[in-house]
Amino acid sequence: MPQHLTSLPAVLLLAAAKSSSKSSSSGGDAFSIIFLILIVGVGYFLLVRPGQQRMRRQRQTAASVEMGAEVVLTSGIVGTVTEVNDDRVTIETTPGTQLVVLRQSIAQRLDMQAGQPAGGGGFFGGGGAG
Repeated sequence: MPQHLTSLPAVLLLAAAKSSSKSSSSGGDAFSIIFLILIVGVGYFLLVRPGQQRMRRQRQTAASVEMGAEVVLTSGIVGTVTEVNDDRVTIETTPGTQLVVLRQSIAQRLDMQAGQPAGGGGFFGGGGAG
């Protein structure tokens, strides 16, 4: 099977086309269209939207970082912010060790107020970096 026909939308379109060519009633065609719309909608809410929300939370976290905040980088390094510039922050990982990193590499803050999950919650409500 050619590569462009192995994707899920292509397979669904082929299945709908085959089922609509076999059915002689317009009810089958309408059902196929509704089924495709339903599959696309479910795919959007299960795959696309959570990724967009995760990226928006990560951008907000990176933008809200101030000096003294304890953060975790996307690489897993934990440190305290000692200096904030436009697109870079300096974090101190151990006394005397400072790293200059891009703001966008900040995955989460560890010093959020009590009652709020540090990772912004997860798919099942747990904390986490993603």
